[in-house]
Amino acid sequence: MWEVSAVPNQGGPQSGDRVTLADARQAFLDGDFERCLVLCDAVRVRQDPARFELAVLRARVHVRLDRGDRALEALRTIEFTALTVDQYVIAQLLTGAAYVRIGQKTRGEQILTEALAKAADAHATVRAELLLQLAIAKFRLGAYDDADRLLVQIDDAQDIVYAHALEYRG
Repeated sequence: MWEVSAVPNQGGPQSGDRVTLADARQAFLDGDFERCLVLCDAVRVRQDPARFELAVLRARVHVRLDRGDRALEALRTIEFTALTVDQYVIAQLLTGAAYVRIGQKTRGEQILTEALAKAADAHATVRAELLLQLAIAKFRLGAYDDADRLLVQIDDAQDIVYAHALEYRG
């Protein structure tokens, strides 16, 4: 049972519990975004890869909750100089998605399009998520046919991203 007095009914760690990045990820996958953020705040990381993952997880939550400004804030903690292709594309797709969420749809679309150009060697799930975010940008710009063309490119093997794409196609 998770409890945090500072955030009532949000579900956080009890004192003495060790919270891991995996705990926060699971809350995200469960769709419990506020709990995920509480757990992110409780995670203690010492290595750069874990710091990157934590920042990305926070940004993902804020993008899903349409809090683009807070997603950008989380992404500002990332050191972009030593990222792998997947990490770079993820950071760019979340940056673009965040700009879309704060109403700078054209700027977000441009960032997402640039990320797509660099995503040829990225993992299939990363590419699928990028297509989804670019489709959302197109949708919010009123380019519905372009958005739909992007959404149908998302492979159903990318379960979570594909399911999210179906939400937008519906």
